[in-house]
Amino acid sequence: MQLPNTGGVTHSAPYPSSREGWSWVAVLLVSYVCSYLDRQILSLLVDPIRSDLQISDIQFSLLQGFAFAIMYCTFGLLAGAFVDNYSRRVIIVAGVALWSVMTGLCGLARDFWQLFAARVGVGVGESSLSPAAYSIMSDCFGPTRLARAMSVYMCGTAIGAGLSLMIGSSLIALIESFQPYHIPFLGYMKTWQVVFLLLALPGLPIAALIWSRREPARVGRTKVEAPSWKAVLSLIVAERHFMLPFLGGMICVATVGVAVLSWSPAFLMRVHGQSLAEVGVQLGLIIMVGMVAGLMGGAFTAESLRRRANVHGAELKVAASGIALTALSATGLLFSSDLATSQAMLLLLVMFSQVPIGVAGATLQSLVPNETRGRISSIYLFLLNGVGAVVGPIAPAMFTVYVFGDDLRVGTALALSVMIFGSIAATLLWRAIRNLPARIA
Repeated sequence: MQLPNTGGVTHSAPYPSSREGWSWVAVLLVSYVCSYLDRQILSLLVDPIRSDLQISDIQFSLLQGFAFAIMYCTFGLLAGAFVDNYSRRVIIVAGVALWSVMTGLCGLARDFWQLFAARVGVGVGESSLSPAAYSIMSDCFGPTRLARAMSVYMCGTAIGAGLSLMIGSSLIALIESFQPYHIPFLGYMKTWQVVFLLLALPGLPIAALIWSRREPARVGRTKVEAPSWKAVLSLIVAERHFMLPFLGGMICVATVGVAVLSWSPAFLMRVHGQSLAEVGVQLGLIIMVGMVAGLMGGAFTAESLRRRANVHGAELKVAASGIALTALSATGLLFSSDLATSQAMLLLLVMFSQVPIGVAGATLQSLVPNETRGRISSIYLFLLNGVGAVVGPIAPAMFTVYVFGDDLRVGTALALSVMIFGSIAATLLWRAIRNLPARIA
């Protein structure tokens, strides 16, 4: 079915009211929370899935990263083209419906490859959300307020990841208490399979909520039809002295963030002997507080620097400083010997690693024309998820398996991964600042 074309809005379209803009942010935030619940719950199910499917840490890291990211990234490029030409509201609704169905199919998996294929499907569905969300928010807020709006949206990662641990651990414990499960036509189900089936349910009401919204006009658009992919790539080439270090730095930022979220639960359970329920509540709280503090702290700091001190490249300087502090904080995890210290170090890692996310995304949206935002965002997310979300889970696993050969060294492996990629990210982002185009400086 062909999507309705909404590309003919002209440059005269004004920004909507603040109330309408923030109501869109709220709806998009709920959608992002749902997507992250489906994505992050896997980190709580490492050992049961490994045991039932007879897979290794390396294979599990592929389920966490590669299986999801391979289509999240590649299909995201197509979604970006749709965003520039068609109704963003319809695109998001279709994506929510698809990822909900595929999450349910994760619960029906009976071997590694079935679960791998279902995770690929989840990636296809979720690939539509952020390119469309970035485009919609850019049409709801001017450049001076966009970083705050995008940071609030990105808090969906904090809420989703935190709830997946806090509620997910309790849900898993509750489901286990009622085992065994026999579902008609499906047979006996393991706890982790039932969890996936339940997580598929919220998608329908969320899709209905998005469908009820009125899509904002495209502000600043000067052409009826979006330019070709060749023109979009030419824009990136023309700004390559900024784009290459910026994109490289943000890939490393994504690698750090995904590594911390993927392996913190296993670190606390293996090294400090915490139960699943303890990890769920305590780490879930750490992630929610740390990520929200990092995202909103980065946005407010950048706004303050821009407004009060007129700092050149305020958003990117905040981003580079945040990821540099992440790499520095990782050294504390290397030498932490007790649970309280380890949790404090994880809080710092989570908080500082999230500082660049919202402010850097707002910088990119301010750089590119309205007609190209969907595809530029899809390229940006392709790189962050195609590289960052794959390398993030697998880098600590490689250290654990091939360097240390000891599952109990997962904390050291995580700290080394963060130090390496965090340092590279900070270096590249500072280089991008020196080449920041004058029109967004």
